[in-house]
Amino acid sequence: MNLKNLTYILFLAIFLCEGCSKDLGNYDYRDVNSISIGGLLDNSHPTGRIYEIPFHDTVRLNPTVTGSLSGSDTSALTFEWKVDSVTVSKTKNLFYIANKRYGKISAEFHVTDKSTGTTTSYNCFLNIVNPYKWGYYVLTQNKAKDASLYCLSSISKKSSFDQVLLSSLDKLGKNPLSISGTKKYGASSSDFYNVLTIGVQDAVNPVVVIDSREFVPTLLYNSSSYVGEILCSARPRYRRISIMR
Repeated sequence: MNLKNLTYILFLAIFLCEGCSKDLGNYDYRDVNSISIGGLLDNSHPTGRIYEIPFHDTVRLNPTVTGSLSGSDTSALTFEWKVDSVTVSKTKNLFYIANKRYGKISAEFHVTDKSTGTTTSYNCFLNIVNPYKWGYYVLTQNKAKDASLYCLSSISKKSSFDQVLLSSLDKLGKNPLSISGTKKYGASSSDFYNVLTIGVQDAVNPVVVIDSREFVPTLLYNSSSYVGEILCSARPRYRRISIMR
């Protein structure tokens, strides 16, 4: 073996020894305070975390927050609730009045550990609905035989029947006859609403079809309405039970 090859082998051996030497770098190993959020709707995706809130009602969410190191001590944590991208609370609990608009509104809950700056988040939706979307409906008349529609909501916190006013109709008419309905489904089996059909004998529109999601008439039948091959009767005469769910 000549001197050149020996030098090369020695250089390679030194290089390998240096590569295998113990790493004595200065590292600061610390356990991370992992935050867990509970006490809220649990689903793998925010689209499965939907809170149904009647319009003008208040939603109260009281999550539980625990740390792997801090336990239930939250003194080193900060909180933030956002609804529709707007900060509405800097506390752990959410108190929100649903009086802005109808529909699904995004909600976010952020928990930040002040010692590390690490943030843990929870996302969900507040579905602001008409309080009369689900419930019991009654068609009534007063002494003057004026027809009125009442509803006992099954999603509102109120436990009384409320009169439901239809924005596009000043009056339903006189001599109410019937109310019936069918259940319709939206995007899932839990997303349903009612389609109501109201019959009133003496009215500009004796037959009115209503969508309970907004309580806006979707169909108005009168003497000039065409149904199949005949004109709609402008004066229905048959009376039916006037309470439905």
